[in-house]
Amino acid sequence: MSFIHKNISTLRNIGRVIALAASLICTSAAWAEDAQDCSLKQIASLPITTTASGKIAVPVKIDGTERLFAVRFGGDVSGVSAEFAAKANMDVSRINKDWLRNFADDYFTDGETETLEHKVKIPDFQIGALDAKDLEVGELPSLPSSAGVIGVLGTGVLQHFDVEFDFQNEKMNLYAPRKCDAAPVYWANAFAVLPFERNDVTGEISSPLTLDGKTLQVAFSTDPGHGQMSVFVATNLLGIAISDPNLKEVGVQAGSDLQIYHYPFKSLSLNGIAIQDPEIDLITDRPATDSGDCTDIKFRGGWQAGSGWEKEAKLMCATDLTIKLDELEKLHLYFAFGQNKLYVTAADAHK
Repeated sequence: MSFIHKNISTLRNIGRVIALAASLICTSAAWAEDAQDCSLKQIASLPITTTASGKIAVPVKIDGTERLFAVRFGGDVSGVSAEFAAKANMDVSRINKDWLRNFADDYFTDGETETLEHKVKIPDFQIGALDAKDLEVGELPSLPSSAGVIGVLGTGVLQHFDVEFDFQNEKMNLYAPRKCDAAPVYWANAFAVLPFERNDVTGEISSPLTLDGKTLQVAFSTDPGHGQMSVFVATNLLGIAISDPNLKEVGVQAGSDLQIYHYPFKSLSLNGIAIQDPEIDLITDRPATDSGDCTDIKFRGGWQAGSGWEKEAKLMCATDLTIKLDELEKLHLYFAFGQNKLYVTAADAHK
């Protein structure tokens, strides 16, 4: 999950993902057709840069000039800074109200949710071998110029590729999506395979993982830091008692009055590939309100059937735990969007 969603009442403003340029979709589809021989067809091998804020970013080219875009593997919105769009005299237009998107980021928007009301047309967008014309993305009014990046890449764009995160070599590699069943793992002999799904509302990618033997639906985020889970989820799904002496209070979540706890978890397993002693923040829940929250929906029956909000609320609260860069950097991951499968090894695995 995107942990403790702020301003969830704005769900009614969420429409479909801002449209990709036809050139991006058509090019990706053509590559996919050519890839039926199951060979890997790499589109881009992009060096990963870690910004001062801890965000990871990759280079793209806009009108022939290299720029950094932050990778937001955990949200669907892709966009460009309003400040940059204005300086570059890009075509900016209002988004149809049925296509409005919400955007929230701990750094770029200080955790607050903003509704993206405008889209930007990028005349020439290059990412590796792909050259997309007139790519439409969101205009991000709060993206600070000091962030070291001028845009973000979310799963709305990345879902059109197979995506490999090779943290050991600081690379994000993009491939033409393949629909064949052959494994794409070229760097190791042994690997784990898990199904994954993409949440149509949030853009989050999640898979069933096990934490100390209990199966949870876990979202993947490329945000800095380590995993987060609600104390309420921990007690209800994992059976951790509030009175457990191993549950230690360690501080307060930045920008809120929510308490953070740690618990000595032993192992987070991705179908046999284990992260030992994962450090996961357990966050106290907000009190239930008229607008509700994720724990209200999961365990207290909030947004009753027939309210018109039930489907959207359940989608927003579909996962139990989010793991972030502290966990992901211990792994080598290949998200095969053509197969809806995740292939994973340890970060240092090799043949």
